Amino acid sequence: MPAKIEKSVANKALAEELSVLRHRRKLTIKQLAEKAGLPINTTSRILDGSRDINFTQLGLLSVALEDSPENIIRRSVELMGGLEALVSEQRDNVIPLRRKPEDMTDEELDAEPYAARESTPEAEADEQF
Repeated sequence: MPAKIEKSVANKALAEELSVLRHRRKLTIKQLAEKAGLPINTTSRILDGSRDINFTQLGLLSVALEDSPENIIRRSVELMGGLEALVSEQRDNVIPLRRKPEDMTDEELDAEPYAARESTPEAEADEQF
């Protein structure tokens, strides 16, 4: 059996915030899933932090929980201790900034390397199916 991949602190904070909202709204996981139009298993895994949430799912859950995605994300960021918590994990999928964002100008932030902006031969090649 493959090893379980540990989810990021951001995913855990988002799952926690969604769970808190569900409890405040006095909804079961089944009721939330039905209200959001998501499978129960998917909703359960999002809420326990074992599944990453995509933007569409966040939108559906936020409507079902009568809150906005912006507020949910803001509270999640606060819960995890700010965005600096992401770069402190030093994960391969997060490119740490060389300095704190608040200490950088817009031009310096724009010049920072982001994997999605970089063009590689692999990214430019046509996919073969």
